[in-house]
Amino acid sequence: MGEERLFMEDSLKNQAYREIRQKILTCEYPPGTVLNEAFLCEALSISRTPVRDALSRLEHDHLLQIISKKGIVIESITLSDIGNYFEVLLRLVQTAVQDSGKNV
Repeated sequence: MGEERLFMEDSLKNQAYREIRQKILTCEYPPGTVLNEAFLCEALSISRTPVRDALSRLEHDHLLQIISKKGIVIESITLSDIGNYFEVLLRLVQTAVQDSGKNV
C-alpha cells in the first residue's frame, strides 16, 4: 500500500507539472498572468502538495516565478529564449541522427 501511494503521489506531481506547463506554453496562462495555488488546485482537481511540487519544477524551468505574498507570475519568453530552445533541439536531433546511423 505504501508503494502504491508513493506512485500515485508521484504521478499526480507529474500530471500537475505537465498540465500547468502545457497551459503556459499554449498561452492559456499568458506571460504576466498572476495565479495562486488555490486556483490551480481547483482547475486541475489536484491537491496542494503535487501542485506545489509542479510549481517548484516550473520555476526551476524558468517558466514562472513564485513571489511570496503575491502569487505565481508566468514568465515572459523572449526571442532569445526561443532561439536557444531551437538550438538545443537542433543539436538533439543531430545527435539522434548520428546515433541512429551507427546502429544501421
